[in-house]
Amino acid sequence: SGMGNPITAAIAKPLADAIVDYDLGPRVQGLAGTVMASFGVAAGAASGNVLLTGLSLDQMYAQASMAVFGTPAATVLNRGLQEGLGLSPAGAAMGEMALTMGAAAGPAVVSALRSRVAITLDGVAAGSANSGPVLGGRGPATAWRGFDETLAGGPVRDFTTDGVRISQRGIDVVERHVARFGADDANNVMISRLRQIAAGQISPAEQDLNFYTHELREFVRYRKMGWETGVPHNPDQARQLWLQTHSASLADYNLPLKSENLLYHPDALKVMGW
Repeated sequence: SGMGNPITAAIAKPLADAIVDYDLGPRVQGLAGTVMASFGVAAGAASGNVLLTGLSLDQMYAQASMAVFGTPAATVLNRGLQEGLGLSPAGAAMGEMALTMGAAAGPAVVSALRSRVAITLDGVAAGSANSGPVLGGRGPATAWRGFDETLAGGPVRDFTTDGVRISQRGIDVVERHVARFGADDANNVMISRLRQIAAGQISPAEQDLNFYTHELREFVRYRKMGWETGVPHNPDQARQLWLQTHSASLADYNLPLKSENLLYHPDALKVMGW
C-alpha cells in the first residue's frame, strides 16, 4: 500500500522520466511533482509516519508553488539546510533526498525530488575547474572527479547516430549553441561541412554525425540547466557547467573521453594543428 505500491511506482516513475526527458517546462513539472508528492502524504498518513508526511507536505507546497508561478521554489527544509548548515543548493537538495528516503519514501516521492533537483541546481560543482578554453565539442571530458548527472541536465541516455538526418534547422541550433563559447575555426569547419551535407553536396562522415548529435544533445542539457543562451559570467561556473554537460553528452552517444578525432573531421583537425 501507499508509496511502495507497484502500481503507484509504475505510474510515477515513467511520468517523472518523461517530464525530465521532454523538458515540458517548470509549470508542468511542478504540477506533476505536486501529484507525486501527494502520494508521499498519503503513504505517510496511512502508515502513521509523521516525518514522511511532513517532508511530503513540504515538497508538495514547493511543487505547487512552481506550478503556479513557473519558477523553482525551495522547500522549507531546503532553505533551512542552506541557511542553518551552510549547504549549497545542490547539497541541500541531496540532504532532502536522503531524509526522505530515510523516512521510507517510495519511488514516487524520490522521482519527484530527482525531477526538482534537475531543474533547480545552478550547474556549479564543488572544487575548482580545470584550466583551458571552453570550445564546445573539444576539450577534457569526464577524466576528473565530481561528475554528477544532476548537474549535467539529467541522466545519461543510450543514443545512436543510426538514422540521423542532418537538417538546416538542426545546424542552426548547433551554430547558436557553439557560438556561446566564442569564435573557433575548427567549429566553423564542421558547421560548413554540415551545411554542405544538408544541401546534398557531400556525404556525411562519422565525425559529422558525431559532432552534429553531440552538440545538439549538449544544447538540450544546457537548456535544461537554465542556459538556453549564453554562459555564466563567472569563469569557474561556466567551465563547470560545460564539463558536466559535455561529459554527459559524450556518454549519451557512447563516445570515449578523448574524442577529438571522433567529433572533428580531418579537415577540422588540421585547423586545430593535428
